[in-house]
Amino acid sequence: MKRIFLLPLLALLVGCASINIPNYVSPEKPYRKKFGFSYQKTLKATEEALTSSGWVIADSVDPSVYERSIVIEGENVNRVLIITEVKQLGFFLGTRYARININLHSSNDVSTEVEIRYLTANSMGFKTFYNYKHDKTAERLLRSIEKNLSLSN
Repeated sequence: MKRIFLLPLLALLVGCASINIPNYVSPEKPYRKKFGFSYQKTLKATEEALTSSGWVIADSVDPSVYERSIVIEGENVNRVLIITEVKQLGFFLGTRYARININLHSSNDVSTEVEIRYLTANSMGFKTFYNYKHDKTAERLLRSIEKNLSLSN
């Protein structure tokens, strides 16, 4: 009799949720900041900020691969979409998975715009909740990029 009640309870606690974290994070709630530095310096500072924060860069691609709305603006346009590996974090009642995309864009070599996109998926049993906002992480990364840029001068 105890085994009959124990089996459904065990199935409920184990869960069967599958997590699907896409490579591309849509710009639901992006964090943007413009830096008065060249594209190459900003790219290097961004990569250093990610690795020093514990993020592993999985890929760097042209954003037009994922975003159809990007118009070819000319020869002097530099842009890249940096995609990180999924990071598994502890969570109170389940597991949290996070991924960051950083979009760098410079139409001149005087300033570069950095856009951070953050996605978390919280898995709790049979349900997964997605969130596109994490102020602390985005602000920490932007401060780290700014610090790296000021040190490169």
